[in-house]
Amino acid sequence: MKQIWKKLRSNFLGLLFLRFLSCLYGLGFWFLYCWRTLFVKVRRLSYPVVSVGNLTVGGTGKTTFCSYLSRSFLDRKYRVCVLTRGYKGGDEAQMLKKEFSNQGSEFSILAGKNRLSLALDFLSSRFVGNRKSEIENQLVFILDDGHQHHPIAKDVNIVLINATDEAGLSHLMPLGLLREPLGPSLRRADCVILTHADLAKPEYLKTLESTVQSHNRRALIFRGAHEPTGMVALPGRKNLDLKSLDSSKVVLFSGVGNPEGFELMVSKKLGAHVLRHFVFEDHAPYSVGRLGEIVNYARQQKADYVLTTAKDAARLVDFVEKGYHFDNNLCVVEVGFEFLGDEEKFWSFILAQLKIPN
Repeated sequence: MKQIWKKLRSNFLGLLFLRFLSCLYGLGFWFLYCWRTLFVKVRRLSYPVVSVGNLTVGGTGKTTFCSYLSRSFLDRKYRVCVLTRGYKGGDEAQMLKKEFSNQGSEFSILAGKNRLSLALDFLSSRFVGNRKSEIENQLVFILDDGHQHHPIAKDVNIVLINATDEAGLSHLMPLGLLREPLGPSLRRADCVILTHADLAKPEYLKTLESTVQSHNRRALIFRGAHEPTGMVALPGRKNLDLKSLDSSKVVLFSGVGNPEGFELMVSKKLGAHVLRHFVFEDHAPYSVGRLGEIVNYARQQKADYVLTTAKDAARLVDFVEKGYHFDNNLCVVEVGFEFLGDEEKFWSFILAQLKIPN
């Protein structure tokens, strides 16, 4: 689909067609906006809800940020329940479930289209009569991809913007990547985080901040980065030193929303020489044929490593368990979110909004 989209954008008639579809999309948005305003009932849960979302299709790092939020709330002794749609097989849900598997009942992740129903069922299954346990008084919901989700009332609405995508906010789908008009979308945000800010042009970061402020002066703006935190070899999940990637020859493959960010991280931050990056559609399932193409190329080029993301690794479980063989080291590069300053300010704001003692 991405290749078709690029081809249409490369010629006049294609652009005209996309612009026409974009206008129809905009009309559809305003119809739904009026419908939601008049008829959709918003339900407030009895526990704090933090929404993490974005303005565009494509990757901004929501899953990594949800992981960061979950870890931070757990460190503050709060129980966490992540509500996610589980889009196309739910690889993000599987990734988070695996990451927090050692937390037991302190961490839950629920995947499904009707997230309000999931939350209500989750709460009702943990009550005995009307009595709430102490631990349930410390529960926080994280609404993954929640900016365009309206049935659940949000206590904090966090919006992520990929600061390396300079065309992302230019047009509505399908001419551009915007899910909804910029003004109405940004006005709902309580805070905006510019992700991959360390890889973005300084002048564009200032442009983004000005754009946000022009639509929403009350929203706090932060900058963040996605940093490699480790490398795990598959199968066996043996931990390897990230320094071993420096000057090594690697082949990448990924089916994520922001493959460019993954490649930049491996080449610029880890110093690897990327021979080729096999890019697939976001959430794309893997097959023996696709993996075979990657393996053969890596073998021919005598690559030191074949690297992928944790999100992609969730879709490789069956292949790894069945002993699918890579000649080269197949490794997962694990990533974590970091604030580029102002982390304390962010948490002071979040905890104040949720009425949680700092």
